Amino acid sequence: MNTHTGRTLLFAHVWQVYSVLRKLLVKKFKKEGIELTIDLFIILYLLDKEGGLAQQDLANFSHKDKTIILRQVKHLLDSGYVIRTTDTKDGRRKIVTLTDAGKNVFKKADQFSIELSENILSNVSESELKAFCSVIGKLVAAAEEG
Repeated sequence: MNTHTGRTLLFAHVWQVYSVLRKLLVKKFKKEGIELTIDLFIILYLLDKEGGLAQQDLANFSHKDKTIILRQVKHLLDSGYVIRTTDTKDGRRKIVTLTDAGKNVFKKADQFSIELSENILSNVSESELKAFCSVIGKLVAAAEEG
């Protein structure tokens, strides 16, 4: 007898949506010749949004270990999408900033993510979307509280 409810299957539902969206977006990136993973796209998004971040801040924002972020930043450095400079106030901190090439690839990739979002949300009403965003916001807040 299956006793799972919507509440107990929350993780499974979130993971399913994430996996499908990730697969679709990566497929579109590859088709368009954009060599980005979702994780790298998220780093570019954060850098575009914030205008540059310390590597530790990237780790904190993305909820990833700093060593993983260092590897991903190295990949973006090697691709010419970011530069890494020493913080003028704290010489131990490294600030990561988008290059013009990084801004351009992010702009293209972001357009694809917007198109994908619009496509999958075409059958979702504004009120449903607002309710969904409200619930997601509550879930993130509760998860961050621990």
